[in-house]
Amino acid sequence: MSSSCRIEVRGMNPITAAGEAAEQRWKQLIVETVVQLQTFEPRAVRIVFFVLPSNRTGYDLDNLTKPVLDALFKVKCNSPFTGGMFQCDDSVVSELHVVRHHVNSLEQAGIDFEAWS
Repeated sequence: MSSSCRIEVRGMNPITAAGEAAEQRWKQLIVETVVQLQTFEPRAVRIVFFVLPSNRTGYDLDNLTKPVLDALFKVKCNSPFTGGMFQCDDSVVSELHVVRHHVNSLEQAGIDFEAWS
């Protein structure tokens, strides 16, 4: 039997894996958006980023992806914003789909996250 879950986070431009206060605020927003802890281990994940265009940041997909996975999966790090959705680490994921779209306003900026087994 297949399990799945989906969340949407809006109102803050996605932050890359910079290791700064902005990244911690981004992870906090993601964790606060999660309603309940999931009991399944996802095998596939899809993340769609909605970012405001910027001249100073390239929004590399690999750098955008890490803070989201760190916030939703249990990881060994100093941040209190980890394991927001899954008590397993992201090594259980065998398929990862990542997409980036540019948006025109902060209200549209954010992510759509979906996971399934």
